[in-house]
Amino acid sequence: MCNKRSFLAVTAFLTLIMYACSNDDAFESEFDKSLDTSKSTKKTEGNSYSYTVNFGSVFGFGSNTTLTVIDGKVISRVYEAYQLDGSEKEIIESWSENENELNSHVEGADTITLDQIYSSCKATILSVNEDENEITFLAENNGLLSVCSYFSKNCQDDCSTGFNISEIRWID
Repeated sequence: MCNKRSFLAVTAFLTLIMYACSNDDAFESEFDKSLDTSKSTKKTEGNSYSYTVNFGSVFGFGSNTTLTVIDGKVISRVYEAYQLDGSEKEIIESWSENENELNSHVEGADTITLDQIYSSCKATILSVNEDENEITFLAENNGLLSVCSYFSKNCQDDCSTGFNISEIRWID
């Protein structure tokens, strides 16, 4: 039979387990909602779109890479790097690659699809140790992934790993 002391011990243990898993569950729930939105949007809009990946440094350097995906295949990549000087934005490098030139430049975001971003987000970012890392997952592009990243709690500057997507546009 279960006595009151055993019941309280089990209740306390379960509460600790639920608290320890709450962030994991929150990320997983938001991730799953966003993934469902992605799947349903692809059903209605198709598998052709463009999206822009952003990078920004605390030191004023930044870049934007826009990738175009047609029928589930990356066909172009456009890159722009800039330096901020106060409120002025100076373009310091830009280029574009067509399907035959993809990955001919080192700079810029990887040539991957949104499906691949979602897979990488779940497998390599949301699974990192929360005791050692700050994890962010946001779905602010009409329910689609906008940020999936982490950085070490011991980091000072520019340590973020992951994806920051500012815009997703569906192509007819």
